[in-house]
Amino acid sequence: MGMLFNTPGTVQLLSVLNGQYGPVDPDDPTKGVKNRGDVSFYTGKDANNNYNCATITDVWNALKLSTGSPSSEANWIKWLKALESHRHGGTTSAWALREAIGFFLQDNSCTSIEFFAVPANQIIVYFPPKVPHPSNANYYSGIITVETVTYDKV
Repeated sequence: MGMLFNTPGTVQLLSVLNGQYGPVDPDDPTKGVKNRGDVSFYTGKDANNNYNCATITDVWNALKLSTGSPSSEANWIKWLKALESHRHGGTTSAWALREAIGFFLQDNSCTSIEFFAVPANQIIVYFPPKVPHPSNANYYSGIITVETVTYDKV
């Protein structure tokens, strides 16, 4: 998502990210999403009703995501930090991404979250397409798509 498209590093990172929010058991949708954890990590509000959630970099670090390459790591961190300042509509792209993750994690009918990156001239996060589970229509996989520029354009 956001470094260079279709490179081994990007493909690997999307795979790792999708694995972090994959199904606990693909054959049993009732077991839910891996790393559902504390949803307030994404959507929590403080006493003044202000959002008090993690930054995208916090999410990256908490999930121990890594490209395995120092230069690639620096590029990803640069892109993640850009998400925190890039505005789309009334919010930041980072908030939209956290909100999308939190939206799906709060729904026990969601069995996994799949992330897709699409090359674009700006950064836009959108959801909530839902793909029904193949064996039980009461469950689904959530789809989060990020249209994005590459890290060197942010």
